[in-house]
Amino acid sequence: MKKSIFYFTPALPPKNNAAAVRNFWFIKVLSEAGHELKVITNKELTLKLPTNKESALMRLFKEKLAGFDLFLRVLFSSHDLYIFSSPPYITVIFGVFACWLKGSKYI
Repeated sequence: MKKSIFYFTPALPPKNNAAAVRNFWFIKVLSEAGHELKVITNKELTLKLPTNKESALMRLFKEKLAGFDLFLRVLFSSHDLYIFSSPPYITVIFGVFACWLKGSKYI
C-alpha cells in the first residue's frame, strides 16, 4: 500500500556526512516504491539547526527553535507516516510530540 510520508533528516547530499548519505538511500528506496514523500531538511527549516562549532548553550537553544519549527510543520500537515531520521534528540522530541497530539504514526 502506497503511503504519504513526511521525512525529516538534518541533511542530504551534497552534504557529505553519514546522515546525509544514509538518508539519501532511504528516500530513494521509498520513492522508487511509489510512496509520496515530503522531505524536510535543515535547508527547509525556517529556524535552522546549530552547527557542531557552536557552544553547548547555543546548540541547545537552536535545537529547541528548530524543534518548534518541526512541531508546527508536523502539527499542520497530513501524512500517513512521519519518519524522523538522524535528527538532534531535542529537535525530534518536538516532532514526536506533535505526532502524539495528532495520533499519527511515526518512526
